[in-house]
Amino acid sequence: MPPPVPNSRYKAAVREQRVRAITACEYCRQKKLKCSNDRPICQQCQARGKDCAYVETPKLPRPSKARISRLEEENRYLKDSLANFEQGLRPQRVDKTAESQTSAEFASKSLELMSVHTPELWNGRRIEGRQNLHYLSTPPLDPQPFSQVDTVAQSHGPTSAVTDEITSNLDMMAKGRSHHAEELEALQNALFANSARLSQMEKINFNSSRFDFDGVDSRVAMRLLSLYWDRQLDVGAVVYRPTFMRDMACHGPYFSKLLLNAIYFTASKYCSHEEVFDDRTEALTAGRRFRRRAMELIGDHITKSEIPTVQALLLLSHALFNWCDEKSLSWLYSGMAINMIIDLGLHTGHKTDPRVGKLAPEDIEARQRVFWGAYSIDKFLSLYQGRCIRLCDADTSLYPRFLDEFEEYETLQASSYANVNGASDLPAHNISILKGYCSLSIIMSGILDTLYTERSTLKEPNSLLEASSSLYHQLKNWLKSIPSVLTDTLSQMSRGIASPHILSLRALYHTLEILLHRPFVSDGHLRGVSLSAAPLAFNTCVSAASSIDQVLTCYREMFSTRFAPYTLSYATYVSATIHARVAAQSPSDSQAHASLQRCVSTLREHQELSLGPKESIGGDKKPYETCWH
Repeated sequence: MPPPVPNSRYKAAVREQRVRAITACEYCRQKKLKCSNDRPICQQCQARGKDCAYVETPKLPRPSKARISRLEEENRYLKDSLANFEQGLRPQRVDKTAESQTSAEFASKSLELMSVHTPELWNGRRIEGRQNLHYLSTPPLDPQPFSQVDTVAQSHGPTSAVTDEITSNLDMMAKGRSHHAEELEALQNALFANSARLSQMEKINFNSSRFDFDGVDSRVAMRLLSLYWDRQLDVGAVVYRPTFMRDMACHGPYFSKLLLNAIYFTASKYCSHEEVFDDRTEALTAGRRFRRRAMELIGDHITKSEIPTVQALLLLSHALFNWCDEKSLSWLYSGMAINMIIDLGLHTGHKTDPRVGKLAPEDIEARQRVFWGAYSIDKFLSLYQGRCIRLCDADTSLYPRFLDEFEEYETLQASSYANVNGASDLPAHNISILKGYCSLSIIMSGILDTLYTERSTLKEPNSLLEASSSLYHQLKNWLKSIPSVLTDTLSQMSRGIASPHILSLRALYHTLEILLHRPFVSDGHLRGVSLSAAPLAFNTCVSAASSIDQVLTCYREMFSTRFAPYTLSYATYVSATIHARVAAQSPSDSQAHASLQRCVSTLREHQELSLGPKESIGGDKKPYETCWH
C-alpha cells in the first residue's frame, strides 16, 4: 500500500488537474446537455439534427466595493425622493380600521396594476365596431389597457414546476407599500360611475338592437333578464351585470350564449310569457327550451376554463337541484365550475397571478362575484345534499369585499315574488345582503366541516363542544356586525315593510342555529358527546324554530311562498323538524301544532313550481313522521 500523500502535495496535484471547462455549444447550453465540443458539430447536435454554434458569452463585471457603495447611495436617494413625493400628494393621513386597511391594500394594488381605458383586444382578438357602441369608461387610473382579460388557465401554486417566481417576489414587494383610504374611495367611485354609465348604455344598446338574444324574442329576453337581476341573490349573484350586459352587445369575454341560456333557464320559472313553456297548462315545463339549448352549447365550453362557463355551470347546478330535483347532475356541474375556478386562479385574489397587470377594476370586481357566488352555492348544495364542501377557507386568500355599490342603492324590484304588499320603493341593499350571505357561508362552512363530516363522531367530546361554542359565538357576532338595514327589518315587520332577500337571510341565520345545536339533542348524531348539553341545545333549537316561524309568517303576508327561494324552503323544513318534536308532546291546539301546519303548507305550496321540496314533505306521510327523523 503506497504511503499517503501529504495534504499540501495532494491539493497542489488537484489544482494542476483542474482545467476550465470548454464552453458548450449554444444548443447544449440551453438544454443543459453535456457537450462533446467537437467542431464543427458536436455529438449532441449531430444526433438531433440541430445547428451547432459556439457563442462567446460576454463576461459580466465583477462587483466591487465602489459599485456597491454607488448603488446603495442611489437607492437611498430614490427612497427619499419617493417619500417626499408621497408626502406632497397626501399631506393628511387618514386613520383607518383594520378592515379598511385590508380593503385599501386591495384597492391600491388594483389602482397600480389596472386601468379603465376602452379595450381594443379581448382574448387576443379585435372587437369590430367597438367604437360604435359609444362605450363610456371611467377616467383612466393608469396608462395600461382596460380589461385585458385572459381566460386561459394559468394558475399554479408554489409547489408546481411551472409556478412563477417573479409573481411571488412582486407580492412580497406589494406588501411593503403604503396604502390610503382615498385610493379605496377613488376605486369605489370609479366602479360606481362605470356601472351607472353602463346601466344607461343598456337602454341605448337595446334600442339599437345590438344585444344578441340567441334567437329569443327581445321582449321575452329582456323580461327574463330583468327577473334574473331581481332574484340574482337567490343564486349567489355570480354574474356581474355591468360587464355581462356590455359584452352582450359586442361578444366580449364576459358573455357567452351558454351563460345567456343558463340565465334564461334560471329566470323562466318566474315568467308568465307563453314562449317559455313547452306546455302552458303545466307549470313545470317552463324553461325547458332554454335547458335544451344550454345542453347543445355546453359541449363546446367544458374543455376550456372560462368565466362565463363557470357562471353558467353554477346557475344550471342551482336550478337543476331545487327546480328539477336532479341532485347528481347538479353536483357534477357545480364540481366542474369549482375546478375551473381553481384552474383560472380566481381563488387566489390575483396576488400570485402573472396576468394581474392586465386586469381592470371591473375585472377584479367580476371575479370577486364569481368566486363568492360559487363559494356560497357550494355551501348551500353541500348543506342541502348532506355532502362534503369543495371550496375550503384554507384554499383562498379572498375576503367577501365588493367595491361596486351601485346595486346597494337601487329600488327593490320584488314583482317576481308576487303578492307584493308594502315592499315597493324600498332600497334593495343588494351589496349588504350579498356580503351577509358570503360571511354567513363562511360560518356555515365551519359548521359543516366540524359537525357533519364522516369523522365528526370520532372527535373528542370536549373538542366538539368547544368548536360548537366557538361557532355559535361567531354566529351571534355575525348578527351584531351586519348593517342595521338588515336587522331593522324584523322590528318593522308589523308595519309590513320587509325585503324578501332580507327575510331569507334571517331565515338562514336561524337555520344555522338549529343545525349547530341539533346534533347534541337526544336524537342527534352527536348525542353521546355530552348529556348535560342536550337540554340547552334543544332549547336553542326551539327558539330558532320559533324565529323561523315568525319570518315565515311575515313572508306569507307580503309575498307568495310559491315563488320563494329554496333557502326559505329549506329553513321551513329544518324548523319543522323541531316543531314536530315539540308538537308530539303538546296538545293539538298548541303553538307547535300551528307552526308545524304552516311549515307543511308552505312546503306543499312551494312544490307547485319546484320539485326539490317534494321529498321534504314526503308525499302522503304524516307530518310528524316526515319532519323528524
